[in-house]
Amino acid sequence: MKRKSNQSVCFSVLGEKNTYWYTFEVSKEGEDGGRIIVPCRCDCGCPCAKRFRHDTTPQAPPFLSPTKVLPQKDREDPGWTVVGNQLYRLGGKIIEKSYKRTRTVRALDLTRNTTTEKSNDSGGEWQRKPRMLAPRSDPHIVVVGGKLYVLGKKIADDEEQPWGEVYDPATNTWEAMPRPPKILKHKFFWGGLEDDNEDDNDGKKGSIIILSVLDKILQEYNVATKSWNVSKLQKGFGGRIGDGNPGGPAVAVGRMLYWFCPYSCRLYGLHLDSHMLYKSELVVDVPEYEPGGEPMLGHLGGHKFFLLHPNYDDCYVVDDRDDYLSDSDYDDDDEMPKTTLIHCLKFSVGLVVGRKRMNISVESSQSFVINNGPDLMFNGCVVM
Repeated sequence: MKRKSNQSVCFSVLGEKNTYWYTFEVSKEGEDGGRIIVPCRCDCGCPCAKRFRHDTTPQAPPFLSPTKVLPQKDREDPGWTVVGNQLYRLGGKIIEKSYKRTRTVRALDLTRNTTTEKSNDSGGEWQRKPRMLAPRSDPHIVVVGGKLYVLGKKIADDEEQPWGEVYDPATNTWEAMPRPPKILKHKFFWGGLEDDNEDDNDGKKGSIIILSVLDKILQEYNVATKSWNVSKLQKGFGGRIGDGNPGGPAVAVGRMLYWFCPYSCRLYGLHLDSHMLYKSELVVDVPEYEPGGEPMLGHLGGHKFFLLHPNYDDCYVVDDRDDYLSDSDYDDDDEMPKTTLIHCLKFSVGLVVGRKRMNISVESSQSFVINNGPDLMFNGCVVM
């Protein structure tokens, strides 16, 4: 599927009072917002292994203003995605750290909306859409072929409720998906695989991929035939990508499933047919993240990707003199303004089949300051 040269990323932040959505344009090749490559610190002995980290000390990054703000009284659980120019939010609310399941679905036209905290309805309003078939909270969402697929997560323990369902914006209707052969007990990766060959009439119009590291199970749902295929991964698979991997959104390209592991700070790729596992030699140093604030991986077309993550440890703020300061400029008795750095790394990936390795070439990096943190939840990102 062809993508435009100018691409934007949308991500959300769950602040103390409001939920915020931000958008920014991904930098082109050669643009650099501050980065540094340092020698490998591991004991692998490989001279080509490198570590990457964002360098935020020489210059202060620009501020990023929210595209949309949702007040605390209507703050939703982080079930959301973008289809075309429509921002969808789905599911229940967080009420005193408990989950309330709902079937509510609303959408917002991002091209018409610029909103501040003081003017919630400026430029556009949320439009109510047909309700989901099952009440959910914090659902997993995948977009394939312009349709929105909602998978599992905190639905009622009732087998009559559909584990998954699909929304078609063209017909404005929901349809239940058949239950997968295996309802996974542990957290899993999920991603949507588009059909890149528009001239291919083999009936494969995309699929939904579900991978459980702990269960060692790979399941694929063909959206054309509406059928599941399940395969068992070999023993020891989970141990090769680090213990305790929590799962999360993944990126499916071609017949590869890619994800970033915040524990090992490496990019991994699994071939969906051969089950061959690839690992990047480049290690991306990401700061220790808050629960729900895992780094997010996105696809920019072809072999190009981006990694988006917050930095809670090194923040820039503006004082009364309009000068940029870092958190080290404040005394212990001073109240630290609530700001957070957001980093975006753009890179290309190449597979080295014989070595089961991935070569990563860094093309550009960006950093932004947002005013809503550091006590935030980094909910996700999607390419528009």
